[in-house]
Amino acid sequence: METNIPQPEMAMMTQPQVEHRWLQKLVGEWTYETEVTIGPDHSPERATGTERVRSLGELWIQCEGQGEMPGLRSAKAMLCRDLGWVNDDLSLAVRR
Repeated sequence: METNIPQPEMAMMTQPQVEHRWLQKLVGEWTYETEVTIGPDHSPERATGTERVRSLGELWIQCEGQGEMPGLRSAKAMLCRDLGWVNDDLSLAVRR
């Protein structure tokens, strides 16, 4: 979509929606434990770790996780999430 509005001004016009407020529920310190199955010939293994989620304004969250993964000593991940339009019928979904 082409617009004559400069990028910073366009960002200032974005207002948080109900879905953005939902993302704020994820903010905090989390722990996880899950069972991972690599394939039919392997026994299930446990994966555990922590996730720290913080707000980046009212539209974005940042997730930082680390933990013990099967086959690895440890793993770390960082990602940012927002909400956006992902298909032709304008359904809202979480982008990763």
